[in-house]
Amino acid sequence: MLSLKKVVTWASGPIIALFFLWFAFKDVDGDALLEGVKGASIPLLVVCALFGMGHMIVRSIRWKTLLGPAGEGVSFWERFSAVCIGDMASLLPGRVGEVLWPILLARRTGVRVGTAVSTVAVERIVLDLFATMSFGAIGLVAPQNPSALDPNADPENLSA
Repeated sequence: MLSLKKVVTWASGPIIALFFLWFAFKDVDGDALLEGVKGASIPLLVVCALFGMGHMIVRSIRWKTLLGPAGEGVSFWERFSAVCIGDMASLLPGRVGEVLWPILLARRTGVRVGTAVSTVAVERIVLDLFATMSFGAIGLVAPQNPSALDPNADPENLSA
């Protein structure tokens, strides 16, 4: 027998999703959207989907390493599911998904919430620091004069 709590729990996800879909597309011209979808490159969409899936798989594998001994009994599918749900929730304001997916994993497994959240915090800090340092290094070696990229470029037509 389904309880009211279970019905509300199962129905709330699709209702919230429909609300946000409506909110995202309420001011979009339907004809222009349809034309844009018709013009989409199917092979490029497939490649993008594969890269996105690959990113989540790598993140799930990396998370096992970050969890260390605390995540010994946690299966790949439990980590992958939490990462996918958190990734979708990251579209919400405040990047809620970054906190949601470790909490989901903790609720489903024996991992402590603090441990799961701290692994995600460490991952974000390390990856953001790596990205910042990489862009800084590129900035140090990149030519300062944009016209140096193309010796035939007219400097007056380049924007600063």
